Amino acid sequence: MTTGARKTGRNAAPAAAASPAARGHMRKGGAGKTNAARKSAGKKAAPPAKGEGKNPSNRPQRKPRRWRRRGAALLRLCAVCCLFVSALAITAEIYVSVQSSGRHVADAKNIPSGQVGLVLACPPRLGDRENPLFASRMAAAAALWRSGSARCLIVSGAEGTPDGSGPAAMRAALIRRGVPGKYIVCDYASPRTLDSVLRARHIFGAENITFVAQEFHNKRALAIAARFGIDARALDAEDPPPFSSFTARLRAWLRERAARTAMLAELFLLNREPRCLGEAEPLPELPDRRPRGIFISY
Repeated sequence: MTTGARKTGRNAAPAAAASPAARGHMRKGGAGKTNAARKSAGKKAAPPAKGEGKNPSNRPQRKPRRWRRRGAALLRLCAVCCLFVSALAITAEIYVSVQSSGRHVADAKNIPSGQVGLVLACPPRLGDRENPLFASRMAAAAALWRSGSARCLIVSGAEGTPDGSGPAAMRAALIRRGVPGKYIVCDYASPRTLDSVLRARHIFGAENITFVAQEFHNKRALAIAARFGIDARALDAEDPPPFSSFTARLRAWLRERAARTAMLAELFLLNREPRCLGEAEPLPELPDRRPRGIFISY
């Protein structure tokens, strides 16, 4: 018992000797280390600042994201606009085709009597050469007069236009082809086909109108007349042979598609009216002009 106690005492003496000061020191050191370790372990690593790592210039990412959103919105808007214009163009083609079906002919003898011929504007020259479309259109108008179907002719356009497609040039061309000048009425206030059609009805009082132009132009004029309930038909001028490059013909085709699309928008969306309406102007009267002899065409 004594030996065991001594051994125990010997072994416990160093621990007891070390316990008063060392134990406090160990507690302080251990507690300090433990608290520091706990604090360091409890803290999460701070996330890298925006723009660090992948973006070496440290620029904020808000602007690129904002511009991407704006670009996506702009693309969606462009897509919607393209779809709307495409639908409008297809509708215009269908509308023009339906409203002009069976109402335009290529022979003046198939036009009934008592008509008022409305010659739609066309530039007489293309650059430094004569416009074949203009010559063909004037020949068709003169043929309509000689057939006796028209009691007078209205030449429509706007004077002083850059392309020189004023009514004065058309009137002079018709007089050269044998049409009396007193039966040619000039309409100087119709820069558009819509103006030509409505002014012929409301200003000159034309009841039965026959348009004179090429087929593509006549179809558009007939569609406008149908929208306003005007009794109209058309005489198609002969299409001249190709006189220009493929690029020019393609440009003309695209221009007509754009004109039909704009026409449909003006008729049904914008409700456009003639730009100039004034006092009524009576047309010259002619009793009966049915041909009584042989007429030589020019």
